[in-house]
Amino acid sequence: MTAKRVRIALFIISIGFILWMTIFTRHSSGVHTIEMRPFWGFQEMLAGNPNWKLYATYWIENVLLFMPFGFLLTCKDLRFALIVGVIFSIVIEIVQYFACLGLCELDDVICNGLGTFLGFKMFAFVQKFIQKSNRKQGAE
Repeated sequence: MTAKRVRIALFIISIGFILWMTIFTRHSSGVHTIEMRPFWGFQEMLAGNPNWKLYATYWIENVLLFMPFGFLLTCKDLRFALIVGVIFSIVIEIVQYFACLGLCELDDVICNGLGTFLGFKMFAFVQKFIQKSNRKQGAE
């Protein structure tokens, strides 16, 4: 199996894992809930909400969840990668809203976009490191 095929397979697994975590393992509450204020969790935290640790955990989980997606996304343009990551996140939030599978929130889209960005940048860093290493080996 070529490296490209492995990367595509891992990307598909990444998508499946994201869908499993955000859609398939949730149960319908029967209530449509939405929060479109950006950074509302930070506002709650600053207001002294005792659940701030839970909010912080959700933010970190959302960023980490989308990092493999950004890392494995096979494109060279950061802007395109961000658009794909944000659109995928918005689709998930829309499904969650209409299926009553938790809170549909803008903060998730922001954190997922950040995760896509960080994953993309990590891949670019690893790719440069590998290319530099290969050039060194070729010079020897």
